[in-house]
Amino acid sequence: MFKVLEVNKSDLKGITTLFDNNYEGVLLEDRSISRESKLEYIIAQFTKGDRFFAVKEADKILALAGLKKEDWDTEHFGIKMASLKIKSIAKGKKKRRQVSRFLIGDVVKTANKEGYQHISIKINPEQKEEIFSLEEADFYYVTSLITYIVDLKGFSQSPSEALPFIIDDYKSKDLTELKKIAYESFSDRKAWSDRFHNDPYLDNRKCDELYVKWLTNCCLGKEADIVLVARKDDRPLGFISAKYDRKIKRFLGKKVASIPLNAVDKRCRRQGIYKSLVYKMLSILKRRSTDYAMITTQLNTLAVRKVWHNIGSRIESLKLVFHKKL
Repeated sequence: MFKVLEVNKSDLKGITTLFDNNYEGVLLEDRSISRESKLEYIIAQFTKGDRFFAVKEADKILALAGLKKEDWDTEHFGIKMASLKIKSIAKGKKKRRQVSRFLIGDVVKTANKEGYQHISIKINPEQKEEIFSLEEADFYYVTSLITYIVDLKGFSQSPSEALPFIIDDYKSKDLTELKKIAYESFSDRKAWSDRFHNDPYLDNRKCDELYVKWLTNCCLGKEADIVLVARKDDRPLGFISAKYDRKIKRFLGKKVASIPLNAVDKRCRRQGIYKSLVYKMLSILKRRSTDYAMITTQLNTLAVRKVWHNIGSRIESLKLVFHKKL
């Protein structure tokens, strides 16, 4: 018989069997990083949550769930929003689905009692039984995310070309024009599809505004450490940002930068601007002794994926994203 109980964050560090078989992706396959460091990092990633729940059978823990309030999303959309994580070591498809169904149902009840109105989860496609259980609990699919990673030791700048634009650091006078680029790029349903816009229960206007706010925070240094702008005749044509992951540096000893947000003016696409922005940013990161660069994008952003494929990146992860309205 299963039972669900709440556990403390400190208790999770002793449940290593749930985390010690999850060294997926280029970064965690790096042999220069110790197994102990990888395990500490994986546990730290899972324990970002506020509440943790375990499914036990005869005093053996079979699965864990973490529920985390998403403060930024909550403030932006004006509803209490949370993210969910699930890990399971239950054996056999039938039992794994039973455990997942039991755990998800209990967490959703708790979220309802605490006034949450929306839950999201990013999950590996291999977690089929957990996905079936999410769908049974009325979670709905909204998008797929793919993460690429580049080992900058092997990266070299492409031969310089005579470009009709320049790329340099963000300047405060760029902000107004960059906001327009962000708004037009991420509100264009024909060219862009993301988990927020694909959710029929979220305010579409607020979804459009989200990317403008995100871009502003990048430019102000809150969500990015570097912002580059492509410009012609002093007019911004596009931008790219980068942010160092302090947690990876702390636990794995690697200097890793993510690319949180980038866009090109839709009137200036197919001119090599995005490719040039990417190469320029990676060159700067390499000069700053960065080990890896990563970007997460929607699976259907074929132009973006083509650029990252052509520079020799590898797939770090693939996630399916599900939402639930409470």
